[in-house]
Amino acid sequence: MPTLNLPKRYEALEQQATAKQYDLTSVVQRIDSAASRLETLLRQVEFGGLGRFELFLGKSGVGKTTFFKTLTKFFVGTEVKEVPEDIPLSEVTKYIFDRHLNDGVRRVWVMHGRDNQIIEEPEAFAFMEQIRVLFRKPEGAVVICWPLTSETSAKIISEAAWKVGRDSVVDVSSKGLYIFEGLQKIYFHKIAELTTRSLKGDGLEAFGLTEDLVAPLVEESETIAEFYSRLEEKASEITGRYRDLLKDKPIPSVWILVGGDDSRELNLTVASLTQGVNKAIDIDRITNYLDNPESDAAYLKEWKKRRSQVAFLMRLLDVRLFELSPNVALAAVRAFGEDDIRAPLTLKKASKNIAIETIGRASFFRALCEEGMPSSGYLRSTEEETKNEYIRIQVSAKSADKKLNKCLGDAVRHALESKGIVSTVTVEKQNAHDNLKPDVLISFDGGRIVCLEPTWRSTGAAVGTEIKSRQNTLTIGHIQMYVLEKVLGYVNELGF
Repeated sequence: MPTLNLPKRYEALEQQATAKQYDLTSVVQRIDSAASRLETLLRQVEFGGLGRFELFLGKSGVGKTTFFKTLTKFFVGTEVKEVPEDIPLSEVTKYIFDRHLNDGVRRVWVMHGRDNQIIEEPEAFAFMEQIRVLFRKPEGAVVICWPLTSETSAKIISEAAWKVGRDSVVDVSSKGLYIFEGLQKIYFHKIAELTTRSLKGDGLEAFGLTEDLVAPLVEESETIAEFYSRLEEKASEITGRYRDLLKDKPIPSVWILVGGDDSRELNLTVASLTQGVNKAIDIDRITNYLDNPESDAAYLKEWKKRRSQVAFLMRLLDVRLFELSPNVALAAVRAFGEDDIRAPLTLKKASKNIAIETIGRASFFRALCEEGMPSSGYLRSTEEETKNEYIRIQVSAKSADKKLNKCLGDAVRHALESKGIVSTVTVEKQNAHDNLKPDVLISFDGGRIVCLEPTWRSTGAAVGTEIKSRQNTLTIGHIQMYVLEKVLGYVNELGF
């Protein structure tokens, strides 16, 4: 089941961003009001010569830490330093003083990890007196910010700051207390969508979270972290409903294998309809196609009725699209095909070892074995004789596709056995758990099920005077239609 897990704290966001190797600026929205406030404080230090202290009071989960941790991404020429949380208040000013650099760089010191620190009036007054003394020295020409969640502590500290140093310590307009409201609600959905795509590769719809479902969650949430929690809860509720429908039945993975006579054309078509090296179907392309009012073919009507489920179902069924290159198809037929299916071929036989070796390099087989797949560019065009040989078996696909599927199934079974992978491979047989009858069903030891659905296509090229030219069935439109029709069959059979 698709599982949504969003980073509700900066530490989790940073960790996941590092693991995924993406730039945080793509998922962090600049808080203009807070940025403007900080810019005002920095200018006061620059022009007045005295330091500035300010509390940033905001609810837990509103984004205070994220704001300060990503500050340098939005402020040019400004350095952000941290006062470690294990430094006692009585030693904070010394810590800053000892690290002063007279290099003209604007600096903001942030007291992280003290959001709910309990502080009494005498301690607050003593701390602010040390701040007042520091700010009158050249080493004190800095901005010190303290993100806080505790309103009680914020009141005590800000009152102490004003009484101890007034405008020599804090800005007269705020008296040292700024209310940090975080990201405006109008951006919640956008940021959640960007974050989900960055972390998971898909948008919120892949977890069943359509705009209609998300809108009320935005209104109910006071902070972005709270919104993320509501999204996770709603996503879990949706997957729970599907889990109840399935009961104890395993969820099959539906992998479409597109056979073709020209590897370059085949690769171009598959690349246009998939995303990432794992060949997952490109949900955005599918949904954009369904949302196009000019897409009104009869087979699309049922999908349009299910429009809110499309992305979720495509990921629930792990729908992927792989190339079935001509050399892989031919190797399977030559090694495992019956006499009548091999009869049109010039080279009629190949050893099982050759077939196993050839299929072992195929991207779909590497995925079956859960091996990493290198990203590949577009392949060069297939040699003419290989094209012709493939077309010879492809023309019989309408009447003999079951025999072609059997060749492929046998090749997959032998290749899996050669790697010591325990599995059961059946062809054109009903699944034991439901009424599904995949072309090639692979049941792995442990319960994983992958359904391979080969479709035998070609560019329609002629083979001399032997085979006339025909319609090109390897186009993006043809394959997209096949994917939607095939997956819909699974959706209906599983009761979704």
